[in-house]
Amino acid sequence: KVAYDLFTQVSYIAPMRSLSILLLIAYALPAHAEVVSGPAYAVDGDTLVLNGKHMRLAGIDASTASVMASLGIGEEAKRQLDSIIAGQTVYCQGEEVDQYNRLLGTCSANRTNINATMVEYGWATAFRAYSDDYLAHEHRARSAEAGVWKSEFALPEQHRIAAREASRGPAPVSPARRTKN
Repeated sequence: KVAYDLFTQVSYIAPMRSLSILLLIAYALPAHAEVVSGPAYAVDGDTLVLNGKHMRLAGIDASTASVMASLGIGEEAKRQLDSIIAGQTVYCQGEEVDQYNRLLGTCSANRTNINATMVEYGWATAFRAYSDDYLAHEHRARSAEAGVWKSEFALPEQHRIAAREASRGPAPVSPARRTKN
């Protein structure tokens, strides 16, 4: 009977341990992990189209918001991104999908990280709200006064916050209450 109990215990433990390992692996992998490769073109300074799929370069921001556009930076960022990927096979590892149904991730061409390159050359900034991966690249670009760092400007994410607040208009004012004397 001891042998049976030992066998019974082992037969219950082994599947439980396998299930635990499978669950750990499943949780370690991103829910929308996807690899896309092929020729690409730039939509703007931080978005590519690759095999019909929109790919947002994660961790960087090259907004075409009005402040950036007024400086000509938005279009220049798009041209720079197009020049990096021109004639190259682009490889992207997507981790999740944003609210605009774009795959968010890191892309490379000719063994060069495109996200990092855009920030390093000053055509995008580190998108602090989502990542600090490219802060060192941004620091180097700022020190060299490369790209956007040649002039004064508000970070794209700061500009979006200000634009959102301005679109809300002034806060409603409650009518003053009279107090009895």
